[in-house]
Amino acid sequence: MKFARLIQQYKYDLKSWNGEGNIGDCIQNIAVKNLYKQTGISDDEVVKINRDGLADYSGEPVILPMQGWFGNVHGVFPLDIPESIVPVYIGFHINSSNDCREKFVEQNIAEKMKKFEPIGCRDRNTAEFLETLGLKTYFSGCLTLTFPKRDKEPENGKIFIVDLYPKAFEMLPDFILEQADCSITHKYKFKKYPVSYEEAMEFEAKAQEILDRYKNEAKLVITSRIHCAMPCIAMGIPVIYIHKGNHQKDTRLDVIKGIIPAYTPEQIDIIDWSPKAPDIEAFKKAIFENAALHICNVSHDYHHEKTFYQSEKSIKKIAEYAGYYEKKSMREDFLAGLKLKTSNKLKEIKLFKILYSKKKILIWGASTYIQDFIRKYRIHNSNIVGFIDSNTEREGGFIREYEIFTPEILNVYKPELIVFAIKNNHKKIYKEVKSFLEQNYPDINLYQDIM
Repeated sequence: MKFARLIQQYKYDLKSWNGEGNIGDCIQNIAVKNLYKQTGISDDEVVKINRDGLADYSGEPVILPMQGWFGNVHGVFPLDIPESIVPVYIGFHINSSNDCREKFVEQNIAEKMKKFEPIGCRDRNTAEFLETLGLKTYFSGCLTLTFPKRDKEPENGKIFIVDLYPKAFEMLPDFILEQADCSITHKYKFKKYPVSYEEAMEFEAKAQEILDRYKNEAKLVITSRIHCAMPCIAMGIPVIYIHKGNHQKDTRLDVIKGIIPAYTPEQIDIIDWSPKAPDIEAFKKAIFENAALHICNVSHDYHHEKTFYQSEKSIKKIAEYAGYYEKKSMREDFLAGLKLKTSNKLKEIKLFKILYSKKKILIWGASTYIQDFIRKYRIHNSNIVGFIDSNTEREGGFIREYEIFTPEILNVYKPELIVFAIKNNHKKIYKEVKSFLEQNYPDINLYQDIM
């Protein structure tokens, strides 16, 4: 029986698909390719199968590691696997969106998977879902954490910012932005549809090129992409992961929790911008050995009982490391919460003192934040002249006893201090306000450390 691995041809309906691929999908496939290579199986000996065409596979019998993301996207549900494929479930993730899990239950896929137990899941949410359907599961981690550690760091390394969510990007400190290289993206636009095998290989080559750039050029990677973060962690590259929202609800992040912090944009003030690369070599070895042993067991390269015993040992090791990282993550979340509260409180105290200073003050920006702050602390200070807002429709209005002016007030009245109080898109607007004041009113001080 031959071996197989997945490739990405995305044979979707173009009415709903924009023809864009995710490099992260290819990185998961390359991780399996590396696993085969290190176990003595060359890529030339491996059958390549489109992930989204699994249900239609009609080739020779093959052993296929089911490492990857499986969903129900653009009407394609690939998990009704034909008899000619012997699946090895390692790093398996079932997405919960687009009725994927509903289809999984409707088509009774769990019953067909039973003979391949235990099912190695990339995240514990997938494992828990499968357990409710009567399957034996375990947390296997992800093979993208098994890329070899790089031999050395680059002499003049770059800070790569990769597909960071706009809200997080806007809040990055200037000293990071000044060094940033934003030339890498995990988005890929295909040329022709349906995607040919040749272009699928070009897609994969692009993913390998990006991995090589991380390995050879990066001193730090800042990203919102989990399959940018994981291979970089494996290669020994410091990573800052900033999620777009509540990372507690994103089950995909289960695999990196405790290895590195998963920040939200609201935690920008407590991010360590000079992190050290975590040492995961022992965890990596356990994930790799488990995958290799399960593949060998299915292919009968080793004595079944011996292999099963060894794989049980590797599963136990993975569970031990996962438990350690989970506890570490809980401590980190607790400490991050404390730091965030402390950080916000200190800023509130500082702003409170400034708004009660003896200097003549104008507040730039009638934001909800500053209005709530003034109400919360009942700020009454005759030295606050009022607010500046560029929206002329608000001119002449009041926030409590403080009048709202347009920037033209500065031609009439020169305050000693302007407090910048815009929260949304504040980094960009702050630079504009700062430049405006430096050019026209260089004697006026500007304060903005309230966010």
